[in-house]
Amino acid sequence: MNSPRSASLWLLFITFLWGLSFVIVKEALEQCGPYWFLFLRFTLAALAALLFFRGVWSGAHRLAFLYGAVLSGVLYAGFLLQTLGLQFTSPSKSAFITGVSVILVPILGWMFFQARISLEVGLGVLTAFIGLYLLVRPDNLLEVNRGDLLTLGCAVVFAFHLLFVGRYAHSAAPGLLAVLQLGGAALLSLPISLAVETPRLDFSASFYVALVYLAVFCSALAFSVQIRAQRHVSPARAALIFSLEPVFAAMTSVIFYGDKLLWREWLGGALVMAGVLLGEASVLRSKCGTGRDFQRINQSQKELLK
Repeated sequence: MNSPRSASLWLLFITFLWGLSFVIVKEALEQCGPYWFLFLRFTLAALAALLFFRGVWSGAHRLAFLYGAVLSGVLYAGFLLQTLGLQFTSPSKSAFITGVSVILVPILGWMFFQARISLEVGLGVLTAFIGLYLLVRPDNLLEVNRGDLLTLGCAVVFAFHLLFVGRYAHSAAPGLLAVLQLGGAALLSLPISLAVETPRLDFSASFYVALVYLAVFCSALAFSVQIRAQRHVSPARAALIFSLEPVFAAMTSVIFYGDKLLWREWLGGALVMAGVLLGEASVLRSKCGTGRDFQRINQSQKELLK
């Protein structure tokens, strides 16, 4: 993963894993409550990350623990808001509102971190945003309820998570940050899950197979890859690639559930992919997608700390 192009391919791979996870999560939640499920997922993911990066503590430093604490809090808050929001809103509206993070990343990056936005990335974000709208076919978007507001908060939190990863990825080992954020999320989820749900482990074998896939591949591996890839890819371009997640989710639904997508949903998926390709064109013309803006910010931060 030594170039923006290879890093983008790795991000595309984990986006594919996340897209497949929608079907698996739906099946798993039929046996387990969302709070206890999040605790089990993050705990197993943290253990898997520790196994992947056994010598990770040798390069630990004070700032790395601070960055890990921030990432773990943001990560769990995003998942928690999304889960709570789904109790009060439809899945289609939840998917669309969560997709707002695609367009929030470059905007918040410009507002808080002075990150530049290339013309290709800006147009790609707009194209992918339109595609997401067509793909998930939301209900009446003017009817805003409590679930919609919670999910909107989730989109903002996930956008900040991408920005923080882009900023911290150059300041600590990817494996260390992955372990710290997953372990921190597990610790945060424990008291919450114990307060609202009864702990249990009497699940079927299929549930544990799903849990291993979600924790090891979609959490431990995926977030480790994300942190390493965002050393070369800006948060704006990473958000564009992640916007392919509902496309892969739709493909999975067609294959495993026999869902028939409408023409506008196929058009939406095509627009999302077009937006990603348009954002990738920034590699050829601009260096704003290589993460150098965040390297410059981190260098200034280090100089202030001296």
